[in-house]
Amino acid sequence: MACPICVTPEGSAITEGIRAGAGVLILVTVIVLGAIVRFGYRLWAAECASGARGADGTEGTPAVAHD
Repeated sequence: MACPICVTPEGSAITEGIRAGAGVLILVTVIVLGAIVRFGYRLWAAECASGARGADGTEGTPAVAHD
């Protein structure tokens, strides 16, 4: 048994529009998730590149002196 809205011949334009809309939403979701992953990777790579050195360029010294 099928959905009466999706099966009717009069509703074929509506069905195509719904399918196109779902495709656009999936595409936008993939783009946004890709941007989030790219940002996280770049942040992680920058942290790894500067993580071995302190703020003054020497290894193992804290960037801020704590009281």
